[in-house]
Amino acid sequence: DRGLRKGRDGSDKRERKGVGASVLIWLAAVVVALTGSTLLGILQEQLGIEVTEQDAILTLVEQGDRLQLTMLAISAVVLAPLTEELLFRHMLFRRLMQRAGPTLAWIVPAIAFSLFHFNPSGLVIYAWLGLVFALAYLFSGRFAVAVAVHAGHNAFALAMLLWAPEGVPGVS
Repeated sequence: DRGLRKGRDGSDKRERKGVGASVLIWLAAVVVALTGSTLLGILQEQLGIEVTEQDAILTLVEQGDRLQLTMLAISAVVLAPLTEELLFRHMLFRRLMQRAGPTLAWIVPAIAFSLFHFNPSGLVIYAWLGLVFALAYLFSGRFAVAVAVHAGHNAFALAMLLWAPEGVPGVS
């Protein structure tokens, strides 16, 4: 398994990349996340499946209240990436990789992450993002890189909602 080594107790441990390599992995993963989610959104729309953002987020953006938008930004760019990556990548993905092998480690957290967002039109896109975030975590060996990729994606998606409401399919 790429990026894994055995610890003293025999359990798998991640090899941590240096800061420079981690920054490159972060940058590449953000581009892959945005490109893939955009292409999946376009494909879904071509198939007649409208891609929409979560209703609560759309309502906050439409209301335009600065305090609420600030809280949304903090939630989307800081709190959600931290908590979701802790749960889905650091805990679930890592443990499944160690105990059940790569197949379940890739599938279960990606599907769980997708379902967690309660957005039926975005299920495929969220699953894609879950896979990209896991790749960033695996390749870098750093939890912080997965959080940063997630935060980067969410920051771009939020910016698109605020400044280009028609947005890019699959990003918002």
